[in-house]
Amino acid sequence: MKKILLCLMPFLFALSACANLIQNTTPPHTSPTTSETNAEEITSGSANEHESEPYTEQDNTYYPVAEYQPILPSATTVVSASESHIAALNSDGTVVAVGDESFRFHGHLDVEGWSDIVSVAAGGNIHEGLHTLGVKSDGTVVIAGNQFEHFNTTQWSDIVSVAVSGNHVVGLKSDGTVVATVNHYTTQLNVAEWSDIVAISAGHSHAVGLRSDGTVVTTGGNDYGQRDVDDWSDIVAVSAGHVFTVGLRSDGTVVAVGADRLGQLDISGWRDIMAVSAGGNHTVGLRSDGMVMSTEIRGFGSLDGDGGIDITFDISDWRDIVAVAGGHNFIAGIRSDGSAVETLNYGVATWSNIRIP
Repeated sequence: MKKILLCLMPFLFALSACANLIQNTTPPHTSPTTSETNAEEITSGSANEHESEPYTEQDNTYYPVAEYQPILPSATTVVSASESHIAALNSDGTVVAVGDESFRFHGHLDVEGWSDIVSVAAGGNIHEGLHTLGVKSDGTVVIAGNQFEHFNTTQWSDIVSVAVSGNHVVGLKSDGTVVATVNHYTTQLNVAEWSDIVAISAGHSHAVGLRSDGTVVTTGGNDYGQRDVDDWSDIVAVSAGHVFTVGLRSDGTVVAVGADRLGQLDISGWRDIMAVSAGGNHTVGLRSDGMVMSTEIRGFGSLDGDGGIDITFDISDWRDIVAVAGGHNFIAGIRSDGSAVETLNYGVATWSNIRIP
């Protein structure tokens, strides 16, 4: 027995040493899982801990995301919306359009035969006309809608992007200059001297252009201050709403001017925004994590913002969104797999081949 114990002694000492080592060793640090990270709550005074990291903020919850990178200006618009329809560009250069069928007589949904399209635009309203435009790969423009005879775009060439409202069409040329045509109800838009433009947008009575240096130019009506953008800088995207204008800064924050009766300009706390779209009465922002933010519409249907109804958008479960468009009182989004979502029921659920920007 003594010999057996002597033989086992080295093994007993080794076992005891291993136990002590395990007990006294601190486990290596492991990064939290995505679900654990998403559950990390912050108070209003603790946000400075994360100032150096990109983040999104929703319901006072801290959500680390991929390194922030805005969507830089592009001539290609893959989804666009008007008062009552949505148009989108398929990956094969064809176009799809859906909307309120009771207004189909406007002709704005008749895009079945289009091909070789590189960018789309939807705009207008039921009073001034509804329109869908497409830029072809050869730089010409096609248009569908009942007011197209007032929009003389047949002689346009070298166009890379278009924007349309009920009153006017604006076209961006490949050399950074801009052309515009208006219907017979509207005064001319003064775009002849614009240069170095990389993006355009059309509001109800005004048009907006983004210069390559991050400044913004405007023309048209300014009855609500929608053109008061002279002090804007570091802008990487612009969008014109009905009578307001939205700009996305290079740091992912958003600026806005113009009418705010319905809460269109409530964007001061937005961060990590990659793209913006101004609807008729609300502002939409695409976050760097693929989720979507929107201002609510307060007092819709009232004359002064008091009374009426408040409209909020059920977009909290939208994920993997890569492009957004704000309509009159709705939102459309394109997913990274080429499918589409909307807050109404026009029929985008059948789309599956939308071009990814």
